[in-house]
Amino acid sequence: MKPVAYLAAAVLAVMASPAEAHAPHVGPAGGQTIHWGAYHFELVAGAAGSRIFVYRASDRKPVPASAMSATARLLAGGKLVSVPFRPAGGNVLASPQARLSGDWTASVSFRVPGGAPTIRYSARELALLRKAGAKG
Repeated sequence: MKPVAYLAAAVLAVMASPAEAHAPHVGPAGGQTIHWGAYHFELVAGAAGSRIFVYRASDRKPVPASAMSATARLLAGGKLVSVPFRPAGGNVLASPQARLSGDWTASVSFRVPGGAPTIRYSARELALLRKAGAKG
């Protein structure tokens, strides 16, 4: 199988995962929001660090993130790094090390009550969602 076919198969596998149960959209803080199980996870990328906001999927109310954590594998500027996200008060997980700008991709593995999903985010997909007006 050619490398392009492997890449296409991997993309389809990710798109068909339970983390994609509801269509991705732009969340209340302006980040890419993905649904998984009982939660919506919104990644807001920033050059000085990034934050993940956690909401209840049923009514989109904030969920306390105190019992949650995440690790992100980030590809930005040709570099691959792994950074932790820790509770930062309220419904926020934060990582000052997750400095993202320009073209980036993040694969975030969460540890939350009810499971351990891995969710993919990207600057390109966020730009497409914003252009399409995909608000949640």
